[in-house]
This record gives sequence, C-alpha cells and structure tokens, in this order.
Amino acid sequence: MQAKGMARLPAAGILHIAMSEVLVERNDLAAAEAHLSQGMELGKWSGRLDAAKNTANALSRLRQARHDLCGALAAVKEAEAALIEPLFPLAKAELLALEARILVRQGSVSEAAQCVEEAVHLSGQDRGQTGEMVTLAAARVMLAQSKTDEAIVNLTQPLAAADESGRWGMVIELSILRSLMLIRKGNFREAGIDLERALTLAEHDGFVRVFLEEGQPMQILIAQWLAHAKSGPIRDYAIQLFSQFDAEPNAVSTVPAKDSPNDHLAEPLSQRELEVLSLMALGRTNLEIAQLLFVARGTIKAHAASIFRKLDAANRTEAVARARQLGILP
Repeated sequence: MQAKGMARLPAAGILHIAMSEVLVERNDLAAAEAHLSQGMELGKWSGRLDAAKNTANALSRLRQARHDLCGALAAVKEAEAALIEPLFPLAKAELLALEARILVRQGSVSEAAQCVEEAVHLSGQDRGQTGEMVTLAAARVMLAQSKTDEAIVNLTQPLAAADESGRWGMVIELSILRSLMLIRKGNFREAGIDLERALTLAEHDGFVRVFLEEGQPMQILIAQWLAHAKSGPIRDYAIQLFSQFDAEPNAVSTVPAKDSPNDHLAEPLSQRELEVLSLMALGRTNLEIAQLLFVARGTIKAHAASIFRKLDAANRTEAVARARQLGILP
C-alpha cells in the first residue's frame, strides 16, 4: 500500500517524465507517451519550476518526433502559464532555447534569433545545462543563417568542455551538429570524425532520435561514412540508424536548404535519388548501394536511370559531374 502511495506522489511524476525522454530518444514513442501522460498527471498540481520546465521539454520533443512542430511550440508556450511561481532567469532561458530550436525547424529564423538573443542575456555565463541548451540553440540559428564558420568556432569550446566532464549526451549532439556544419564546408574528413565519435557514444545507450531529427543531411552523411566504415558494432549500429530515416514521415531537416539547386531542375531529384547520387559520387557500385539502402539491385538501376535522365547525363561520371556543376553535390 505504501509503495502504491509513493507512486502517486507528484515527485514520482519527475521520474516518469525522465523515462519518457529516454524512450523518445530510443524512438519508442508509444511507451514515451504513456510515461509522459503519467508524469504530467502526477505533476500538474505541484507548481514546481522543474516539473513544468521538464514537462515542456519532454512534450515538445515527443511532438517533434511526430512532426507536430506547432504542437511542440505550444508546449513551450504553455509552460510559462503552467507555473505557479515566477519564472527564474535560467528557466526562462531554457524555454527560449527550446522555442528557438523549434522555430528554426519551422523556418522562422528571425524569430528564433530573437529568442536566442534573449536567452543568451538571461543565461549569462552559466556553464551548466542552461548554458549548453542556449549554446546549441544559438549554433542552430547561426547555421540556418549560413554563418557556418562562426557556428563551428562557437561549438568547439563547449564540445571540449562536455567531453572533459563526461556529459556524453551533450557530446553526441554537439558532435552531430558540428559534423553537419563541416560537411557544408566540404570538409568530409573532419565531418566523418565527428560523426564517428557521435556514433561510438550513441551505440552504447541506444541514441536514435538525435540523429533522425537532423533529416536528410544526416542520412546522406551516414551513407557517406558507411561507404568507408570498417566492419564492427559501430558500423552495424549506423546501418540500423540509416534504415530508420525512411520511416520518418515528412522528415524535417535542421539544416534547411536555401533555394536548393536541385529545385531548379525541370524535374527535381527525389530524396532517394539524391542518396543514390551521393553514393555514386563516392564510387559505390550498384550492389553496394543496394546493400546500404536495403533495396534490390534492380531498384538502384532504376534510380540511376532516372537520375541520368533528369541530369541529362549518359552515365555515372557525367551525372556526378553535372550534379557538382549545378551545386547539387559538393
């Protein structure tokens, strides 16, 4: 009876919310929702600052995983109204950082930049969780603004600090984000190093959504990394991750393409054709591409024929050259 009573205490809601965040990261969304519902029910009357803030984080993450960006933003907006006590500066900064990340995904970059500016002011010199959240949000805004060099510089020190203190979740996300920045600069070697570091740490605890949330740019980067990866547990894990991207409905990229060259083709390449083209550029055979993408070899041949037609190319060499000339491939 005592155990049942403890399970109903508002404080137990914090444990349910924490569990929901773990399950979202592992992409077990149904189980995550069940824990989150229990956590919200237990904690909604507590008025605790951390309960409201953590609920907003968990609920917005779950809704983003289901590609409900409007709902994710609403969860953050509602967090302030749900609090009984006034917002503390650091809590407000965290909510603004969450809001900025969602706004970037929606393409509202100027609004996101305003949120980050206020969050930076409120967080001050904080080097804990709040400072990390604001740093990540600021980097995503800079990336969306094509300030790639500045974003890379701003991530280097926080990444080293997180690595030194063993905050592996932060190391994974920072490494992922920097890898996407580096690939934009055409630095495949350094991007691959960052990605491999993230994959190595992620494999241990089953991180999934932190990769899936980056959309097509991450899927292509993983494909490029797999083309050169050695056999082993990390490669097997990367293959499992890669296979989950296609199950994402209407995947949203956190690195939005501004006026993509592909859009200027009379008939743009599909997402799958872009993946095949990227692997062609790496010299992969049709059989190797089929194995990486978990499809039949004949399917890859059909994609290749479509790519050649759309790019007005006679073969792979011409297709890759044409794609690079157009800016579709780096």
